[in-house]
Amino acid sequence: LRVWRHVGAYFQPKMVFEAPLDARKKYVFGSHPHGVIGYASQLIAGCTGMGIEAHFPGLVVRGVTMPATFCIPLFRDYALAMGCLSCDRSSIRRILGDRHHRLHQSLLVVVGGAEESMLAHDGSADLVLLKRRGFVREAIHAGCDLVPVYNFNENAIYRLVPNPPGSLVRRFELAVKSVCGFTVLLFHGRNPFFTPYRTKLVSVVGTPIPVPRDYNPSEELVDHYHRIYVDELTRLYRKYKP
Repeated sequence: LRVWRHVGAYFQPKMVFEAPLDARKKYVFGSHPHGVIGYASQLIAGCTGMGIEAHFPGLVVRGVTMPATFCIPLFRDYALAMGCLSCDRSSIRRILGDRHHRLHQSLLVVVGGAEESMLAHDGSADLVLLKRRGFVREAIHAGCDLVPVYNFNENAIYRLVPNPPGSLVRRFELAVKSVCGFTVLLFHGRNPFFTPYRTKLVSVVGTPIPVPRDYNPSEELVDHYHRIYVDELTRLYRKYKP
């Protein structure tokens, strides 16, 4: 859609690749941080003109989001139009499974989810990652390389209302999350119309991490590759941070 050209002109997104990607392979991309809305993740997986697919033709990347999204009018249609899938296990395995091997569709998972969105304060880089292992387990189950992605300046797009632990705002956000599976954030943009702050988005795509295929991976195996992933993401951040 034409609107995405305006989004591109506004944010001037840039992608940095540490290694080439093979369009004949499948990958599980982990995107960090979530941010308030996740603009960078939408550009990476939802826009063929600006995301990964623009740099590596033939590589199809589908974003995944919470199942509750597909129960909300308008949000559901928007997610489907962007090519998003549900992040439940059955959906992920249908796409990455053998019977879809000719499609070569990769997945992009915003690992931190709704819990991380509550930490999306400008100037911070707090992630919900150490306890998130499901995406690693699914990559091993499918034998797909893991690829860490860090989106610099994602947290600068909007400003969250202060919500320290124990505050009324944080209790409200957690209450909504416990009931709905997602949360309602209190935030503002540069004007009353929630126009985002203008900042340059830079997404750094790390070197693929090869993983073995195991249909029933042990917790030790999952933890091993999760540690490798965390170390690689930390290295990316330290190397490329502004």
